[in-house]
Amino acid sequence: MSRAETGPMKFGDDWTGVFIRGDNSGYYAMLLDQALEELAKTDYSPIYATVLRGFVADLGGSREGASEPQRMRPFEECVRADLTHDEAELVALSGAKP
Repeated sequence: MSRAETGPMKFGDDWTGVFIRGDNSGYYAMLLDQALEELAKTDYSPIYATVLRGFVADLGGSREGASEPQRMRPFEECVRADLTHDEAELVALSGAKP
């Protein structure tokens, strides 16, 4: 695997998060924005719109030049195909380089 795919991701002993590839992210942002426009025509809670608009902004931030992303090492350097899942977790927890 030479690139990170959209889905759950964990670095070391940190919380599991979700990585969304830029090509997926832009599409999700567009669809959520359209859904929010429709929801705005109803009497749903404005707090939902505030939270979801922030999420849409985060998703839209994946566009090239939209914001400065958090820089990571190349994916191949973060993942070792020669290790089992348990071995990879031990390496990550130890702080050793892959």
